[in-house]
Amino acid sequence: MTALTIAAAQSISIAGDVPGNIARHLAFMRVAAEHGVQLLVFPELSLTGYEPSLAAGLAIAPGDDVVAPLREMARELRITAVVGMPIRLGGASEVLIGALVLGPDGSVAVYTKQH
Repeated sequence: MTALTIAAAQSISIAGDVPGNIARHLAFMRVAAEHGVQLLVFPELSLTGYEPSLAAGLAIAPGDDVVAPLREMARELRITAVVGMPIRLGGASEVLIGALVLGPDGSVAVYTKQH
């Protein structure tokens, strides 16, 4: 049986500061990889802060370039990172609370909150 090392990041997000929050996520990812973590999970809406009034203006499509540094770091470190972000799917106007699953192979999967 192969073990999977999982960690939950107890990060603090600054409301609306996506670039700053991304920088903090990158630092968490580096430390996690140094400790052999293979799956790192961040809190809900970790890239924007839990700010409903800002969500529509900060929402992205899953493949948006804003998360490129996180995708590249996941690939470089061979780690899977789950990051929280308001998401728009298929150009829809509806904003969903979501998570992007950034794979060690450069892939991006999407989860949206159901309830």
